[in-house]
Amino acid sequence: MGEKKKKYSYAHRTIGNNAVKIVREDEVMEVPVKKRKIQNGPDAMYLEEPKRQISADSVNRLCTFVVAFVIIATLGICVTYLETQLNINRLNSEIDRLKTEISKVSNENNQLEQDLDSMIDLDQIYDEATTRLGMRLPGPSEVFYVSYEPVSYTTKYKQIEKKSENVTMGQVLGHIFKVGE
Repeated sequence: MGEKKKKYSYAHRTIGNNAVKIVREDEVMEVPVKKRKIQNGPDAMYLEEPKRQISADSVNRLCTFVVAFVIIATLGICVTYLETQLNINRLNSEIDRLKTEISKVSNENNQLEQDLDSMIDLDQIYDEATTRLGMRLPGPSEVFYVSYEPVSYTTKYKQIEKKSENVTMGQVLGHIFKVGE
């Protein structure tokens, strides 16, 4: 009635560098076969159902799709990585260029300050101020010194108390309508 299936046990043996399966037949096992009824009644016929198997073609398509997806994802990651590296290299070269530009401008600024200091003649300024502009040096009683102690804002105004008011809805609405006029 049923189909007979052979049960095999596998062992491995090496031939050179290759592993080879050695098949031994141990026992025969009976596998029940599914049958389906074609018609009802006393003349009913039973047919064996075909075994459901996954076709190799659908498995190959699935494997191909998975491999293609992995390859595309890997390429995408590689392209993103290369773009990031190129961007980092571009930014590093821009930073180096700006650093050299800053050092050039700083050197030029120092040179201009030295030129300005060398151009100022204090004796000439004093002569010009006293003779042409009629200025004079202040006397000891004309000089006032102002002391300044830096104080933080919170320390300076700590004695001012904040008024606490309870604002009502009527006050808010009154303010809104006043502003709208």
